[in-house]
Amino acid sequence: MEVIVQVYISKNDQQWGPFDLNQLERLKGEGALKATDWAWEQGESGWVPLAAVLERHGNRLPVWRPATAQRRTWKFYAPVTVGAVCVLLLIALGWPKVVDIDRLEYRDGLAYELNSDKPFDGKAVQHYPDGTARVESHFKAGQQNGWVRAFYPDGALQSDGRKEKGRFHGEVTYYRQNGEIKRQLTFIHGNPVNQREMPAKYGNSP
Repeated sequence: MEVIVQVYISKNDQQWGPFDLNQLERLKGEGALKATDWAWEQGESGWVPLAAVLERHGNRLPVWRPATAQRRTWKFYAPVTVGAVCVLLLIALGWPKVVDIDRLEYRDGLAYELNSDKPFDGKAVQHYPDGTARVESHFKAGQQNGWVRAFYPDGALQSDGRKEKGRFHGEVTYYRQNGEIKRQLTFIHGNPVNQREMPAKYGNSP
């Protein structure tokens, strides 16, 4: 079973990601990322230069060649170039920030990053002790807005749903560890209006 590598990048005093290995190699080759940019791979203990992460997984990286202006190869490389340009634009315009949930504090019902006077915008991640993601929550203007996802220790999706102004709105789905849907709840502005239990297809799956 192939292990999915997820890496965060620290650049311009902000954190970006997660990226997989293919994205990292492509962006580095296009110049959007540098070998000296700091990178943190989920499951590892600390930040290291991006070059160290790529070297660690060198035998799993694709062969990357720079885009060329030659007409016969432009069609093949165009998606790579466009992708890198989009990443650079997102960085310039303020790509959603990613922080550890422990770096947030609540004041008057709104979430702020530590030592910040501006309500938090971006994604906050709570981790298991080994560094893998446990819960991911999106924030806008200090309130949870957007997807909230929880994961099992092995990385399998445990639940997902959307929040508006800090309250679930719409369908929230809970999954068994084997990927089967276990339960679905429907919310309207935080109020549950419907619930469905799904029997396990393969015995007593948790």
